Amino acid sequence: YCKIDGGRYFIDRDGELFGHILNFLRNDKILIPASKRDLSEVLLTEADFFGIEPLINYLKEVVDEIEAVILLYIAR
Repeated sequence: YCKIDGGRYFIDRDGELFGHILNFLRNDKILIPASKRDLSEVLLTEADFFGIEPLINYLKEVVDEIEAVILLYIAR
């Protein structure tokens, strides 16, 4: 990102992913279905870029929960 005239910032990141980040900042959660596990990993990269620690922690928990469910399903 870079600062431009008038104190505004230009952020050159994926707009679709940024929508999820904005929703987290508004609601403190993101709804990610298990079938979208890859999305949570991509969002983790974006959260790390922006330094949003609460989102980073949240996504790590989501990934851990998804992996736990997958392991339970496989163990059946």
